[in-house]
Amino acid sequence: QRMFSTMLFEFRSMSILCRIKRKLMGNNLKGKVAFITGAAHGQGRATALALASEGVRIVALDVAKPLDYPAYTLGSADDLQTLKVECEKRGSLTLTFAADVRDAKAVSHVVAEVIKT
Repeated sequence: QRMFSTMLFEFRSMSILCRIKRKLMGNNLKGKVAFITGAAHGQGRATALALASEGVRIVALDVAKPLDYPAYTLGSADDLQTLKVECEKRGSLTLTFAADVRDAKAVSHVVAEVIKT
């Protein structure tokens, strides 16, 4: 129970600090561009949605296909599409790409496409 109380206190403290930081910093992320890898699923998706809510322009990359590894489910092309819709509902310009960040040519292509936009 003591550990739970400590965790709850830390969570509340972080929440308060985040609100104070946001008030002090203002909305300085608005209009910035974030490249987010693994964006179709899990933490990448959550990050994309959080930043979209702050007015950040999102460039979402994901392999968007099954691989032999890892042992967990990866995002899909449909997941990327629904992410785009959800980010745009938050007012964020969002571009999505099925790309493997281990492939330099694929990443270069994404960067070139973003620069064109």
